[in-house]
Amino acid sequence: MAGSTFWSDARLEPKRQFKFLFLIPSPDNNTVVDTYLIKSVDKPKVQIGTNTTVSYIQHTFKYPGRLTWTDINVTLIDTVAVDDTSSRLAMMLKKSGYIIPDSADNAKFSLNKEGATFALNKPRIQQIDAGNPMEGEDPKIIEEWTLWNAWVKSIDFGGTLNYEQDAIVNLTLGITYDWAEYTTTDTGRPVYDGTGGLQSISR
Repeated sequence: MAGSTFWSDARLEPKRQFKFLFLIPSPDNNTVVDTYLIKSVDKPKVQIGTNTTVSYIQHTFKYPGRLTWTDINVTLIDTVAVDDTSSRLAMMLKKSGYIIPDSADNAKFSLNKEGATFALNKPRIQQIDAGNPMEGEDPKIIEEWTLWNAWVKSIDFGGTLNYEQDAIVNLTLGITYDWAEYTTTDTGRPVYDGTGGLQSISR
């Protein structure tokens, strides 16, 4: 119930930005990119159009328009290995349906949504708690976003190389999706129920 705790209560813990995991599941339930290679990820955002208005004398009345889930970016650390991060992203592009047009036959192929979504297979953003090593309790998922019908929108394979810099090479993966589903430990279920309504997330 609102107002039942205060910051003097040690049980009240704010969510922290660095306590997260980003998962791109493969068909065999492994991760396409290891979670420790993920540097940052955008959380989902919603935009609702406001262009529909009705004017009356000097007044303007606004009506909600279409709802759109905005694209997200994932920043990854590139590594030097046989199966480096760049290779994994390149393979992701290939699994999306892209074929290099090095022949007349290969040039006939193009992308479609079914193939593009196969490469990402419902990515998930998980926020986790601290766990309790003294009690043998592993960190638990306290919030999860599942991206539905997600596919690769863009890949930046490292930006600009520079002899004057010794910084780590970062890759950027752009992801677009149709909608995101939010699950919280308050209910252990998606916030949206089967009828499209909101479930209660009160404690």
